[in-house]
Amino acid sequence: MRQLYFILLTIVLSLAGAPLPAQGCLNDTIPPDPLAENGIVRSLLPGEAATIRADEFDSGSSDNCSDTLVYRIELVSNGGGTAPSDRIVVDESFPGTNLIRFWVRDEAGNWNYCMTYLLLFSCEGGTTAEFDGLREIEVSLSSSTGTVAVSPFNFLLSVPPGCGPYGDLFIAKGSYAYDEIGLLTPNTSITYGPGEVGVQQVTIWGFGGTSLYNFQAYVTVLDENGQGGGCTPDAVPPLMGKGFTGHAVRVNPVAGQVVVRAQDLVNFAMDNCSPADSLQYRAVWLQYATGQVPPFDTLVIPATPTTDAITQPVELWVGDQAGNWNSYETYVLIQNDFEEEAFLSFGGQAYFDLDANCLESGTDPPLAGLPVEARLFRNGQPVGTGAPFLASTNTAGAYHFALTFVGDTLTAVNGQPIIVEDTSGLELQVSAGFPINSGCPASYTVAVNAHQPAGLGGLDLAVQLQPGCPSLFVDIGAPFLRRCIGESIYHVNYANYGAEPAPDAFVEVAFDDFLTVLGASIPWTAVAGNTYTFPVGDIPPGGQGAFSVTVNVSCDALPGQTHCTEAHIFPDTLCGTPPYDGASIRVEGRCEEAEGEVAFKIENIGQGDMPGPGEYIVVEDVIMLNSNTFQLAAGDSTVVRLPANGSTYRMEAMQVPGHPGFSMPSAAVEGCGENAGGGVSLGFVAIYPQDDFNPFVSIDCQDNVGSFDPNDKQGYPLGVGEERHIRANTNIDYRIRFQNTGTDTAFTVVIRDTLSSVLDAETVLPGAASHPYTFRMLDGRILEFRFEDILLPDSTTNLEASQGFVQFTVMQQPDNPAGTIIENAAAIYFDLNEPVITNTTFHQIGEVVTIINPATAMPPEAPARAYPNPAAGLVAFELPAPAEGILRIYGREGRLVRETAFAGRKIMLSLEGVAPGLYYFRFSCREGPGYSGTLVLSK
Repeated sequence: MRQLYFILLTIVLSLAGAPLPAQGCLNDTIPPDPLAENGIVRSLLPGEAATIRADEFDSGSSDNCSDTLVYRIELVSNGGGTAPSDRIVVDESFPGTNLIRFWVRDEAGNWNYCMTYLLLFSCEGGTTAEFDGLREIEVSLSSSTGTVAVSPFNFLLSVPPGCGPYGDLFIAKGSYAYDEIGLLTPNTSITYGPGEVGVQQVTIWGFGGTSLYNFQAYVTVLDENGQGGGCTPDAVPPLMGKGFTGHAVRVNPVAGQVVVRAQDLVNFAMDNCSPADSLQYRAVWLQYATGQVPPFDTLVIPATPTTDAITQPVELWVGDQAGNWNSYETYVLIQNDFEEEAFLSFGGQAYFDLDANCLESGTDPPLAGLPVEARLFRNGQPVGTGAPFLASTNTAGAYHFALTFVGDTLTAVNGQPIIVEDTSGLELQVSAGFPINSGCPASYTVAVNAHQPAGLGGLDLAVQLQPGCPSLFVDIGAPFLRRCIGESIYHVNYANYGAEPAPDAFVEVAFDDFLTVLGASIPWTAVAGNTYTFPVGDIPPGGQGAFSVTVNVSCDALPGQTHCTEAHIFPDTLCGTPPYDGASIRVEGRCEEAEGEVAFKIENIGQGDMPGPGEYIVVEDVIMLNSNTFQLAAGDSTVVRLPANGSTYRMEAMQVPGHPGFSMPSAAVEGCGENAGGGVSLGFVAIYPQDDFNPFVSIDCQDNVGSFDPNDKQGYPLGVGEERHIRANTNIDYRIRFQNTGTDTAFTVVIRDTLSSVLDAETVLPGAASHPYTFRMLDGRILEFRFEDILLPDSTTNLEASQGFVQFTVMQQPDNPAGTIIENAAAIYFDLNEPVITNTTFHQIGEVVTIINPATAMPPEAPARAYPNPAAGLVAFELPAPAEGILRIYGREGRLVRETAFAGRKIMLSLEGVAPGLYYFRFSCREGPGYSGTLVLSK
């Protein structure tokens, strides 16, 4: 993928992690969705008043863009109207049902409301009623025509004091849901007659504390002869109490997942024949319920690094000894387990400061995906490891830090602890994860106090981008390419992160020759060969979008052959760079099988001549085959021809000094001709990086497959050899693929990825994906990709639609030494199931090109002499005849380690400080042939 481009590109792909295509969050006019379905019940003592907060009515309100909502309520009946407020005060003068208008506002200022109720009861007995438990009862008819009365008090293990205008408790025949209680006529007793002999179900309810209690129970009605018990055989299922408001579980996001027993979720259960201790309990998340008894007696709740409470519906089952089962729905409320007195919470918003006044003016769009860091200081000096706590802004531009204190240890959510001897006098310096080049404050300082209350905010970051030009980004990817079977889909994401609009933008996609385009989600306007042009219109600052293209992989492609597809977005101006009219090098490769050759074309596509000679190398599979110099005038080109022998050839050419951007001219040709065994070498293209380090270019190279792992992770370049060698400072592009292999639709997919410490977490750039997603960076180097409402079908229902992917790029820490290991794995959460852990990707810093006998492998050059050889320190290089030019020394991986001009026949050069190993040296002569040789440096 691409190199980070100073400020702009750090923003670029992070923003690409916002839901795509654009959901209207830059100028959000969509109101939130209020939900207050449960209402509130209060029991008041005589003369007592109660304060009712607006947020108590919330039952899961949501918004398309905002994470934080504001709540207001107003009375509209039974007590007169009131102005909307965050709370109201009521007393016994508001009896019965009071209609409430529940208002919700999002962060953009949009309001919406729904109607709910407040039900008030006056408790004459001086206290409120609560249930201590129920029991099953038997009653007998006195005669064949007689009746028997049943009171709710017959079922109670203990009788509570009275409360309510209709008596203490109410009872009705049959089973009623929570919201049906209000439709019943309140009865203090019920009557059974001869036609109702047997096991009967009743509902008992009443108001206690702040809730409506509602229980199901059994009464066995016996006839005058004592018959009708119904246990031989037992066909009556057990009952569970339905009146409680779910089950709250507190999860420690550092300690890990929590396992909850199904039995603990059941507040009350009884059976007409089986004793209570013999009952069985099962539970399943509601979205996976099938209507059959599930096999699970526990639920697994994963550690969740969020400060928000999550409500998850559950289907509970209870079974008796006779195999009768019953079920009902409840929910689990999942909350983070933080101690408030040892909790520091703060945050703010980042936005594009388009009017350059360092104030959010209402027209400045929010900046999503911006990396934000907080570092610990005392008296201006770093404390602890010096490593920052990391976060990122959400789609509304808001970021949040949540830190906890335990003794002398400061820990971020899901982060590594920093132990400090004394928390007094500590400060956290909060800033963007890169320098902000503007006159606005670049950082804020927050006093650290173990008893700091939650909610400290207002630390806003104003970001001023480079004026005068757009800055476009594009990313392309596909989860897989299936050869000769069905369809494959490329997904293209694009965005503008400059301070100016990009007019009439378009994306050119050059597809591999073995791919046939079948269709696209947006129309194309031009086709040249296998290159398609997709207009995407004017892209405003911060604007973004996505489209997809469906392709077929030809049956003529070899199994396992690599297919490279390139996306290039225009205008492709690099903001912040001076005007450039010099030389620009491009490399192209093609198979000329009819001529029995592979041809690489090196071309100067710039406006100026090359100021001096450049150098190229040719690699055959992983062996450096050739190296030479070139110098081209504007518009000129040169062609290097190689035998088409089935090998994979790769050419890398040197870009001219001072060239803007990060291009690394290179090309590869695979599958041209045949080797001595009649085959070709495959799998060598993707082991090297592609020439897409500029933000406006993205190249996807991947092998076609017949089958694939459903949930896996890949890191590109793949790396050379079993050691997976890559060069230091090479970006790594990660692709995470997922598939719903369960038995029902997945509503939410969350991917969490903890980065290796040898990768720079502040440079993460989220990219293309199969579905819209949001991205954020959690404290502790944890990346989170969240696919809400993905509605991913299971693989048995729809194999193709059950799959998805997301990709991102990240830079290494600077100059990782040879031998450094880079490992990475991801956890994929389908709803609230246990995570699926992907394979672990592996890279090692080391040599990527092997040189064997270079003096004889390059016929155009004559051998030169180096002595002593092996050498340490000072080395003499000697030519067969006097010459003038440049001496270059390369490591085995092809990296240039020394360069110097020479004139004459002999030159002395100090190589002190160069690591021991095998080196290749080459004299590029101004006139005549070049000379080369090998040198071994010892310790």
